Amino acid sequence: MNSGEKSDFGNGVKFALHHSDEQNWNVADDPSHYGLTHEMSQADSIVVLDLSGSLLWGAIPLSSTVMPKNNRKAVATNGSITIDGDQVLVAVNESAYYTLQVVDASGIPLQTLFKGAWNDGEHYVSIKNVTFAPNNYLVLGRNGNILNKVKIE
Repeated sequence: MNSGEKSDFGNGVKFALHHSDEQNWNVADDPSHYGLTHEMSQADSIVVLDLSGSLLWGAIPLSSTVMPKNNRKAVATNGSITIDGDQVLVAVNESAYYTLQVVDASGIPLQTLFKGAWNDGEHYVSIKNVTFAPNNYLVLGRNGNILNKVKIE
């Protein structure tokens, strides 16, 4: 969040970063955590991104499979997503409701490429007018669950 932006919780967001081994920090003594429950005051992981979405620090909670920029063709671990030129080939093994999205490094959806029902088999999605930025991912979901994700470099 940029300075001065509003969040779902009001103006600005208060947060503090502390190393997990820091001995002399106590959430009860930190006024920036006033009014927060213990569950809200402690995160299991943190990522730091620059304004273009590039990862500066932390771990991205997605696949390490990379799609090279030069040929933009790669197959994900389970073989269900392939990018080849101006198309994405998605192979699914059951009829269900699917989504194919472009997300940033923090998992925030940037663009929905497909949203709807597919029967089992192979399906093509055009990406002719889609521009991928560094640190973007393709994420395939089924009924709200992530099936596959592939990093685009």
